[in-house]
This record gives sequence, C-alpha cells and structure tokens, in this order.
Amino acid sequence: MSDKEKVKLVRLLKQVKGKKGSKSQTSKSDAIAAYHY
Repeated sequence: MSDKEKVKLVRLLKQVKGKKGSKSQTSKSDAIAAYHY
C-alpha cells in the first residue's frame, strides 16, 4: 500500500466522521481531492 493510498483512506475516514459535524463539506472536498491524485 502506497503512502498516497493511505492518505486516501485517512481522508475518507475523516469524511465519514465529518458527516456528524459541521465540517462535512470540507471533508467531502478533501475526499474528492484525494481521488484526483
């Protein structure tokens, strides 16, 4: 597993956690950005 793949997973996990908070939109943006790399 490469570092970039780990970053993707971390960002996706943050996205899921972010849905409970007010930063869900930012988390979604990070997840989308992760997919472009």
